[in-house]
Amino acid sequence: MRTFITRRRLAVATLTGLASTAIAPAAARADQAGTAGDAASRSRARLERNKRTVVGFYDLAFNQKRPQEAVRRFAGPMYIQHNPLFADGTDAFIAAVTAFTEQNPQLHVDIRTVIAEGDRVLTHSLITLSPDDLGLVAADIFRIERGRIVEHWDVVQPFPETSVNDHPMF
Repeated sequence: MRTFITRRRLAVATLTGLASTAIAPAAARADQAGTAGDAASRSRARLERNKRTVVGFYDLAFNQKRPQEAVRRFAGPMYIQHNPLFADGTDAFIAAVTAFTEQNPQLHVDIRTVIAEGDRVLTHSLITLSPDDLGLVAADIFRIERGRIVEHWDVVQPFPETSVNDHPMF
């Protein structure tokens, strides 16, 4: 009887040891997967936040015609401008947008696509100066640093009246 109990304890101890060595790596893998999942979730959340920042900035500055508030809420301490028609800095941005929206009071920016990758957000938009304007098609790229817009590039073209293909701009 004693031998049976000893063997049983040995078997339980062996099985417990095997189970714990099998469970430990599985638990570590689950922890790593959880950590990787958490990191991916944080990354997705950051990208969505960056998109909201850019859309909020663009809408507030141009559509609501409040560029000073847009800068205060969404721009970083520096604002690097790659458009050769505009100077660097938030003061220059405020002055340019204010002048442009005063000259074009019916201006509207219709953001059709927003894509985020890393620290960059790209918007593809239709900018109209009046309701009957065909508008301008713009692709803007913004760089985000610590949740704030710090850099901007754009490519703008007139919306074409005709096209040699059947593919729309949006």
